[in-house]
Amino acid sequence: MVFTSFVYIAFLLGVLVLYFRVPARTQRALLLAASYAFYAYWKPQYLLMLLGITTIDYVAARRIESTHGEGTKQLWLAASIVANLGLLFTYKYYDFVAGQWNTLSSWCGWEGRLPILGLLIPLGISFHTFQSISYTVDVYRGTYKAERNYINLALFISFFPQLVAGPIERARQLLPQLTRGNHFSLDACLSGALLVAYGFFKKLVLADNLAVLVDQYFVPQGAAPGGLSLIAVYAFALQIYFDFSGYTDIARGSGRMLGITMIENFRAPYFSTSVREFWRRRHISLTDWFREVVYHPLLARGVSRSLCVVIVFALSGIWHGANWTFLAWGLLNACFYFVMADYSP
Repeated sequence: MVFTSFVYIAFLLGVLVLYFRVPARTQRALLLAASYAFYAYWKPQYLLMLLGITTIDYVAARRIESTHGEGTKQLWLAASIVANLGLLFTYKYYDFVAGQWNTLSSWCGWEGRLPILGLLIPLGISFHTFQSISYTVDVYRGTYKAERNYINLALFISFFPQLVAGPIERARQLLPQLTRGNHFSLDACLSGALLVAYGFFKKLVLADNLAVLVDQYFVPQGAAPGGLSLIAVYAFALQIYFDFSGYTDIARGSGRMLGITMIENFRAPYFSTSVREFWRRRHISLTDWFREVVYHPLLARGVSRSLCVVIVFALSGIWHGANWTFLAWGLLNACFYFVMADYSP
């Protein structure tokens, strides 16, 4: 189901009406059913994948909390991380890695070839896998209690407004809001609706019209004149910002109408005065995730700050897409980051 469609508007309105009419004790079940219906509208069979990863993380978190041995805790945490990243790798990165291996094999005259699976990437997999990992990591660190109610955790992982394009929420911020009873608020509905409309404007009016300009010059048939190429580059930067932040605004607005507040993911990043400030204002939830889950643990293990920065930016680049260009983009941003006198996140 596409956010910027009449189908989604009708779906959201239907959920809103039902959500505030049912008893508070059944609101969670209703939201979970709506989230699974939202997901199944795209590809029903992938619901099994979502249920599978939810079950793994539910069991892993419970075992982490109930186990006293540190080694056993780490094994359960590893099981959760491997399951989530394994899923992400299979659907998003395997074909790229297999293609690169097959090309290398051809150059070297090797016999071995890997099959290209051609799998359709599941909806929002880059977001919900990272959200799931953050949950089990928080349980392992003792900063959040393992969820006893399976429906609560399933809703946290699959909550439909932020399933497609984030933001990547932490359990301590989102789960308490999902598990409490929410009452109708006219102010919340109106402000949420305005945020949804603003997201529609960003995506349909700004991003989609900029795409028409960009597509005229980013074509294989030769290069555009220098001035026009520069305009196209800036237009593309604005296009991807309005596209992504537009979807995020629709997600946050939808949640607000339901009485659920999600973190702000963009704070006018192109008005930043430094690279460091830019990454504190762009895709904030992803930056915070890498800071808490990757950067600080590596730093605590004695890895140098500079290498931590390189690793985080490289992983951030790869997270955005399975291609060498995304890795190069991440490493280039790391180089820009080193220009700063103080480059610690």
